Amino acid sequence: MAAAHDSPPRFVPLPGWKPAEFPRSFGTGRSFVSGETAGDRLIVHYYEEADPAVLHALVWFGPGAEGPPGHAHGGGMAAVLDEAMGFSAWHAGHPVVAATITVNFRRKLPLGVVRGVTCRVERVDDRKVYTFGQIYDLQSGAFFTEAEGLFIIQPLDAFGGPDGPLPGRK
Repeated sequence: MAAAHDSPPRFVPLPGWKPAEFPRSFGTGRSFVSGETAGDRLIVHYYEEADPAVLHALVWFGPGAEGPPGHAHGGGMAAVLDEAMGFSAWHAGHPVVAATITVNFRRKLPLGVVRGVTCRVERVDDRKVYTFGQIYDLQSGAFFTEAEGLFIIQPLDAFGGPDGPLPGRK
């Protein structure tokens, strides 16, 4: 019999959050990290609020994302932060690709519970976009993982990109 945490939960955004439009129209249209909306690995839902430089997410790591017994694989946690930090740059109007990310694992992340993710653009210097992100416990606020990223702005045609506005731009 499957444990209760083996099934994806219902995602309920925090007050003031509204769904954020992820740029899924590039390439095959399916993100390596957040492309699955069901399954047992990981599920990510993105949200925005008033500040376009800040992006929130809710993430669930299921049994298919197991690293240490009963806990999320560090590579899965790093992948979520990589995508979320990059998306925070896109959401702020900067089409980017990752140059470097530095991930600090603070404590093991137990599987099967929805966690919070907050990412933000720290600063922009010419084509360089510096970001910061964290995965945290929604109840206690304790951090599991945090990361810093350096992303490089690219022309939209480098993505086979659409002619329309970037996500997050009004």
